[in-house]
Amino acid sequence: METGLPWVDQAIFTPHSGDPVTLNVQLTIEEYNEPEDLVPSVSGRAIRVKALYADIGKVPVGKTSNMPGEKFLIDSQVYEVIEIAERDRDWITCAVREL
Repeated sequence: METGLPWVDQAIFTPHSGDPVTLNVQLTIEEYNEPEDLVPSVSGRAIRVKALYADIGKVPVGKTSNMPGEKFLIDSQVYEVIEIAERDRDWITCAVREL
């Protein structure tokens, strides 16, 4: 993935086993607003990290009841993988949460 683009962030992916991987990702944060007494308020957020499969080298493991998810470090913020939101031949999109 080309660097220097405003929608591309550098990240460090930390798997449960093996060495961390430095790669470029796309981080998207969507906030969902609902009016509350005519004043909009944030009711939820969807955070996703999209990476090239060739860069990450594996399918990230999401959080389970007895094991934390693998992690991405982006701009000093740690994101834990919750689940794989989308996957095709080239790209993996992970639903993540901030830690």
